[in-house]
Amino acid sequence: MKAIQKIMVGVVLSVAPILVFGQDSASKLDSLLSTVSTMPDDTNKLNALYYIGFNSNNTDTVGKYAHMMLDLATQLDNKRMQAQAYTFIAWAEYCTHDFVAAYMYNTQALDIYRKLGNKTDIASIYMYIATTLSAMNDGAQAIDYYKLSLDMFYELEDSSMVCVILGYLGGISVDNYMFASAKEYFNKAIEISTSCNDTSRVASGNMMLGNLYLRQYKYENFDNYKYLDTACVFLRKSHEIIMHNGNSDFVYLMQLLPKLSNVYLQKALHPDCRAKSLMLDSCQYYFDEGFRLGREQGYGFSDFQLSFIKVKYLIARNRMPETIKLIRETEQQILKSVDDVEEYSIDVNECYVDYYQKLGDYKKAFEHSQQLYNTYEQRNVHSTQVKITQAQMQTEFDWKLRQRDREEFERELVHKELEARQRMMMVFFLFAFLITVFFATIIHRNSQKRKQLNEELSANQERILEQSKTISRANHDITSSILYARHIQEVAMPSVEVVRSIFPDSMVFFRPRDIVSGDFYWVAQVGRYKAVAVVDCTGHGVPGAFMSMLGLSILNDKFAALDPQSPNFTAAYMLDTVRDTLRASLRQNSDDYTNKDGMDMAFCIFDTETNVLQYAGAFRPLLFVRNGEITQYDADRIPISTYLPTDKPFTNNRLEIKQGDVIYMYSDGITDQFGGAQTQKFTARRLRDMIAGMSQKPFNEQFEIIENTIDTWSATPNEYGPHSQTDDMVLVGIRF
Repeated sequence: MKAIQKIMVGVVLSVAPILVFGQDSASKLDSLLSTVSTMPDDTNKLNALYYIGFNSNNTDTVGKYAHMMLDLATQLDNKRMQAQAYTFIAWAEYCTHDFVAAYMYNTQALDIYRKLGNKTDIASIYMYIATTLSAMNDGAQAIDYYKLSLDMFYELEDSSMVCVILGYLGGISVDNYMFASAKEYFNKAIEISTSCNDTSRVASGNMMLGNLYLRQYKYENFDNYKYLDTACVFLRKSHEIIMHNGNSDFVYLMQLLPKLSNVYLQKALHPDCRAKSLMLDSCQYYFDEGFRLGREQGYGFSDFQLSFIKVKYLIARNRMPETIKLIRETEQQILKSVDDVEEYSIDVNECYVDYYQKLGDYKKAFEHSQQLYNTYEQRNVHSTQVKITQAQMQTEFDWKLRQRDREEFERELVHKELEARQRMMMVFFLFAFLITVFFATIIHRNSQKRKQLNEELSANQERILEQSKTISRANHDITSSILYARHIQEVAMPSVEVVRSIFPDSMVFFRPRDIVSGDFYWVAQVGRYKAVAVVDCTGHGVPGAFMSMLGLSILNDKFAALDPQSPNFTAAYMLDTVRDTLRASLRQNSDDYTNKDGMDMAFCIFDTETNVLQYAGAFRPLLFVRNGEITQYDADRIPISTYLPTDKPFTNNRLEIKQGDVIYMYSDGITDQFGGAQTQKFTARRLRDMIAGMSQKPFNEQFEIIENTIDTWSATPNEYGPHSQTDDMVLVGIRF
């Protein structure tokens, strides 16, 4: 990364004035470092400081002399050198991962370049700022700056730099899962490079396209084998171009060889692969070639990515002693030679998880999965802190640019973070389930042993007592596992803070019956469209929670895939899509309607520009309140399942929303709750009456009313005492 950034600074500084020192050399750099402090404060000293900043690769040296250069350029009123000093300082800060400081110094350089009016300087610094924003995980703003740079380089007719920027735009699009946009950028870069007969950039474009299809394959849960074939074609083409040209660019090959090795590994691991051994041989060939180049060049750090691929290769070959030896050796090398160990901790722990899963040691695999989860959490916290600091240091120029897409980017970022967390939570939920099954098996076996002991050894009370203690401990462990599963479900669902970030004036009443819940709520936003759903899954407790995790995953995937410009962008079409996806996931078909697993749902999409609310429901109605008068929009009596044999599309309702209107969506856990002296259900009528009486109050007061009403209703004793909670409960209220 440092080498890449140094090259980018070189692009910015390539238009600098001609220096009096002539050609770069290590001896000249050493000479200047020893004499520059004694030189008089004039233009020659300023040029000497520039020479040091441009040619040194030591971040401490660059930072020190760049500050001296800035002071002298200010003293001599040399604006151009002031700006270039800022870019040197920014590079030094970037290399030490202080991205906020790098961003600040580059925006100061930009202000000067804009006043000087040289478009090449401005276009280059836009590119550098974009790269810094990308490192800060601010993808939307990075794309804005890259596009500003691209427009200027197009205007300057600099085809080489146009290809560079197109490559960066494609890369950041891949990182944000915008694969269609990335393909356009990469293909355009290849087209321009081909017309310019720049074979190196053609090879680079093919490598980026190969990496795109490999990333798309992983993003779509390793289903489409064709992506691997396509990725392999582009990566091999890139390799052939480089080798045909006799290009021995070590940095380029050390990017390409791991990707080639990895694509053959993924092909070998895919269930549709018919030549697994051959694919593994190709995988080995490319990582061996990478290790050989690394040893020749003396860059040990370059071996880490190849080592992680080799670990998975050894696991596929079932060479387990070699596997654990390589994992531990790689981990020790990272600890000895890398400053930012956290950067590699995810890969190391993934290797341990794969290794212990292969051995069947699920306890150790689970421990390393927890370390993976903790690393992701720490990165999320660090990313949040960086964004807060960045916002405090915005310049007026940057703030004007950020206003345009800031809200949309934040919503997309929340959505992507939720998806990333959900994928991790599904892994941990699986381990929690396995632990639960494990202890349930222990309970069953111990119960059988206890019966046998009661029949054969009735006098052995001490042994029976010991068996009871074992069962008690197992029950405690099961409860602990389910409590951890609740934590996983809470992280996977949107928090109340996330709900209020999308619907500021809102309320969520959520009360599971058995620790984890089969009912859940969901929110999301894409551009000007806000979506909310309340879902009642089949069952409750652990089975219901599994259905809720599946439902959350389907809603996140399918809503993100909808095109807002399409006529199918409706609430009803969303329910049709969720129904089809759930049927496929549960392997339900039209010949068997006995599988009643499914869900009921109320789903809404709100257009913030037209103030139109779309509603569609599967057995779950929508309550609409205007000026204290309540109206119920009934749902279709169609489940999201197959147990009723129908494919009838859902009905799409459109409501014109005015300021102050309130909607309520709820599961049947509230209306079916037993209570009262006569042991009756709470009923939908009582719920509507309660809402009609409280709808004009603030939501914090409404929450207390709902909570107190349900608790009082349930606590009213009958001849058997208070009523326990019947089902999971969810109620969401939103005021517009």
